[in-house]
Amino acid sequence: MKFPKSAFIVFEASLVSSLLLIYFGCNKENPSSLVSSNPCGPRNKTHYGSGNLSWIANGGSDTIKINGAYMTSNQFLNDTSAAQGTGGFVKDTTINSKPLCGMIAGFLHIPKSNYLIEQIFIMQFYRRIGSLQIGNYICVPSEDTSSMPYATVTLFFADSLHPPYTIYDVKSGAFTLTGLDTCTQQLEGSFDITMWDPIDTTDQIHLTGGNVKLSYVDSFFIY
Repeated sequence: MKFPKSAFIVFEASLVSSLLLIYFGCNKENPSSLVSSNPCGPRNKTHYGSGNLSWIANGGSDTIKINGAYMTSNQFLNDTSAAQGTGGFVKDTTINSKPLCGMIAGFLHIPKSNYLIEQIFIMQFYRRIGSLQIGNYICVPSEDTSSMPYATVTLFFADSLHPPYTIYDVKSGAFTLTGLDTCTQQLEGSFDITMWDPIDTTDQIHLTGGNVKLSYVDSFFIY
């Protein structure tokens, strides 16, 4: 028995319609399944990051807690109101022929009537090979290097006894990077460091129980 040609045309059209209905019907409730998305979402677009930084100085005589968004020193040095903040970046670059891969920065600025209380904490991370990674970083003086992952630390310190500033460098210590999420741009770690004044090495500050947790940026900046 032969079917007319028009019957096959109707059958083919009906089959194609059914297949299209099945395909689009399965995706109708979730059209995003057809579109790829970035699982990390948008990158941190703040200027310098924000977070928390704390340490105990000299056996508990002074506890420093710094919270909020970081701003560079040219924005707060002459400010007459109190300010504080923590931030940083993770980015591979080269500074003075040294392979810098990240930085943590924090400041505390408290003007008084006849003097200034201010601390600026700068920690820079270096690795000869590769980017910043979770692990231990030995702390070395700012002019030194190491074949191991290492960090330099500078503490600018001003109060009634240290006008206008005493600049402390590393004597010894270590930083442990315990968390690094490059998707959400979160960084955290802990440290214990002994700092000293290179001009007067008897003037020392012991930073113990140090902790940092911050949201970093991708761009290099000068503190």
